[in-house]
Amino acid sequence: MNKRSDLFIDTNVIINIDKGHQALISFLDGYFPRVHTSYISQIEALAWPDNTEEGLKKLNHFFTHKVTVNPHDEFIQENTIELMRKYKLKLPDAVVAATVILYQFPLLTSDTGFKKINCAGFELILYDAPVW
Repeated sequence: MNKRSDLFIDTNVIINIDKGHQALISFLDGYFPRVHTSYISQIEALAWPDNTEEGLKKLNHFFTHKVTVNPHDEFIQENTIELMRKYKLKLPDAVVAATVILYQFPLLTSDTGFKKINCAGFELILYDAPVW
């Protein structure tokens, strides 16, 4: 696979990687180490109720060694509020979208709710995810 630009991944991608979704892992191999996620996706993945101790260790390694966790800033906060109002997004999705818009990386997700966002700098890559 040719190397591409950086890629931003949503919480569902992280959980599916943790569950061993091989097609997704193979796809992402072409992007590492230029994979990014939001601090809110990190929180959601680590707080996922089905996590085991072994799973938490794997996730912590993933966040430490495989991805860049993009921090919160004033731009993200302001755009999160705007996106929540304009598109009726939940807080985590609005934070992810605002972060993607700031960094202008394509967003990989299985969440079709992001399809309603029509903003400059927002590129969506949808994939079919298995049911958790």
